[in-house]
Amino acid sequence: MTALFRLITSALLAVVFYSPGLHGQTPRLDAILPTANDITARSVSQQFIIHGKRLSNRSVAPLSGSGITLVRLDPSLLAVTCDRVKAGVLRELDAPDQWQGKIHVTIQNASDSRRPIDIRTEHFSNGWQYHIYVPESAAPERLIRALTHAVLLEMANREGQPRLAELPLWLTEGLTGLLLSHGGADLVLRPESRTARREMPGDPFRSVREYLAHHPALTINQLGLPTADLLEGENWQTYQACSQWLVIELLKMPEGRARLRLFLNLLPRNLNWQLGFLAAFEPQFNGLLDLEKWWAICLLDTRGRDQWQGWSRQASWDKLHTITHLPARETSLPGAMPVWSEITLQQII
Repeated sequence: MTALFRLITSALLAVVFYSPGLHGQTPRLDAILPTANDITARSVSQQFIIHGKRLSNRSVAPLSGSGITLVRLDPSLLAVTCDRVKAGVLRELDAPDQWQGKIHVTIQNASDSRRPIDIRTEHFSNGWQYHIYVPESAAPERLIRALTHAVLLEMANREGQPRLAELPLWLTEGLTGLLLSHGGADLVLRPESRTARREMPGDPFRSVREYLAHHPALTINQLGLPTADLLEGENWQTYQACSQWLVIELLKMPEGRARLRLFLNLLPRNLNWQLGFLAAFEPQFNGLLDLEKWWAICLLDTRGRDQWQGWSRQASWDKLHTITHLPARETSLPGAMPVWSEITLQQII
């Protein structure tokens, strides 16, 4: 019995010390075996389960020379952050909180804060579960982007199909940009902060509109199928700005929020996002060419007057109708009394 116990112990230690971990690295023993400092926190909605160590028992090395502001992640505070980001996504889509898949978030004891945030999925007989692996200190924008992506994935896969929905990058980036425009990096709770900031509301989309007014915009095809060069440097900033403006314009359409929710539901049933999008927005777009034309018109708004100083879109249509439809007196039969009516410029010409 003792020999069998020693054999099993030796095998377990071999697995711990010699099995390759993420990115080909060998995991440390203290990163695998639970300790007294490990805690598990749950969000108020119960959808997010946070695994990590107490912040007071961890030392976080700053990311020197990068110019990136990092937030030290505490399991309890991160649980609140997760619910705040989800609430922002639901608010933008005007969707109820009817989650089905749990989202596990693991704070890794990693010294490299530049380590990418990893999202993994697992399919079970009763649906999908999601796992997010984050370093112990992370940039707020990256964390919000990862949480937004996970929330959208969960919304799109609630029917439990074996095929995982593939979210278009422009949708994740667009909604992430909206959350950052409204709440900013303050969506992420910081252990160092003990006060809440309140700012006067302004135009949340001014920065993206000004950016697009001075940079060539991308086409729908470039947004839907971005090449590698669009995902770095200034091209990446342009991609993010265009994605945010596209989502803004889609939300402004009649029943735009409901159609975006339908689009999410249709993603697992289609091989590409274009088919699901055209099915969800069928009354407005008969094909991708119609979408490209509409997108070109939407971009004109970024080069006009500030939306807080100009007319709304409906008011602009009303003014245009007044200009192109003129009052006139006309008769339907010879000798009949003329009556006032409205004629168009085409009729006058």
